[in-house]
This record gives sequence, C-alpha cells and structure tokens, in this order.
Amino acid sequence: MRGHSSPGVDGLPAAFYQLAPSVFGECLQIVFDHQLRRGSLLRSQCSSAITLVYKKGSRVDPGNYSPIAITCVDVKVLSKVLAYRLQEMLPKLIHEDQKVFLRGRSIHHYIRYMSDVQDLITHRDEEANATFHDFEKAYNGMDWSYMFAVLPKMNCGAVFIQSTKLQYTNTNVSLSLNGTLSPKITPYRGVKQGDPLSAVRFLMTIESLGNLLWRNIGPGICITPTDTTTSLFFADESTLLSSSLSRGSA
Repeated sequence: MRGHSSPGVDGLPAAFYQLAPSVFGECLQIVFDHQLRRGSLLRSQCSSAITLVYKKGSRVDPGNYSPIAITCVDVKVLSKVLAYRLQEMLPKLIHEDQKVFLRGRSIHHYIRYMSDVQDLITHRDEEANATFHDFEKAYNGMDWSYMFAVLPKMNCGAVFIQSTKLQYTNTNVSLSLNGTLSPKITPYRGVKQGDPLSAVRFLMTIESLGNLLWRNIGPGICITPTDTTTSLFFADESTLLSSSLSRGSA
C-alpha cells in the first residue's frame, strides 16, 4: 500500500501505519478480533468518501464518472488480508474461462483464446456466433444478500464470511464535491471501487452465471469431442459463444 495514498475520514494515511508496521499489525488484529465478536466496525471505519473520477465523454453527464470510495486505511488492511488469503484458492474456485484478477491469467489469454477459436472455425469452414456483453455499473449493482449467499457455496469459512458482512454493516458514504462532504447516504447494494477485495467479491458473485452457461454446452462451439466452449469472461465483460444458428445447434 502506497504511503502517500489518500487517507479515509479518520485522516490517517498509510504512511502512519508504516512507521511501525509490526506494532500496528498486532494492534489491528486485536481491534478486528474484538469487532468480529461484537459484530460491527467503528463509526469511522463504516464511513467512506466517494470522489468522482472522469472517464470519457461529456463532462456534464454523471454517467461518465467513476465513483471511487476512499476508506480508512485500517479497513483497507482488513480487505487486503482477506484478499491475500484467497489468492491461492481462487484459481480453483473460479472457472478457467474467467481471465482477469487471478494469478496467472490476463487479457492476453482472453485475446489469444478468441483468436484461436476464430481460426478453428475458419479452418473447418463453419459458422459461429460471438456476442459481447458489458455489465453496466457492475460493481454498483451487486446485491449484498446474494453476495453473502454465494460465499458458503464456495466453502468460505465462517470467519471470512463474518468479516465480509462486517464491512457492509451500518455503512454510510458521503460525496466529496468541490472539497466538501455531502450529508451521509446509506447504501443498500454495490461494492466499493478502490477496495482491494471488491474485484474478488465480484468474481465470486458472477461465477454462478458462468456456471449456468458452462453447464448448458448444447449451443456452444465444439473444440474437441470432449471440450465445448460457451462463454468467456473478463471481469464484467462477457462473450457468449455459439455454433451456427442456421445449423440448428443453438
């Protein structure tokens, strides 16, 4: 974590904790263990400031801005710890057709796979279809109850699930506009952009959609007698693959 990164509402930057990382690490462990037992974070840890980062297009269109959540560093530390614990297991939990946010997978694999499928179809003189989808405001639309329901299905432990729920209990956000904070808003869905664990939570939540597609291989493209591809995922972008509709296979 960069020492000069923006602090949360408590005003403590990462550089403060980096003055004595082992000491603060022990302190935070005691704090979070206590908070797990009582079921809630501190008031400052429940609060985030949302700053809008311009992406592209008209600057007067609110949809052209990404909301980045600025949270307290101690909460980011908790998210990083949970994300680190998942690193080894995620490649086993998430299907190989998801090509992002996982160790050993990248957009290059996504591009190479699509190119190879296209070459295969051309070589066979067949027709196939690829439909590209992009989930609009994917992080903002995640349902918390569904996200929590997915975790035990992926064999996540009780402490991990409880730690995840802890970060979404009594939370509130304020918009940072022109250097001032708006009145607090209580969110009821979505994960925070800028949180180290948000990408992982999204992958785990959307995995069930991928499972439905991978189980229904009938409309897919036959690669080998034992391998049929139906879809590829790159975070919130998905590609649905099917053999030629004219041949009645989709």
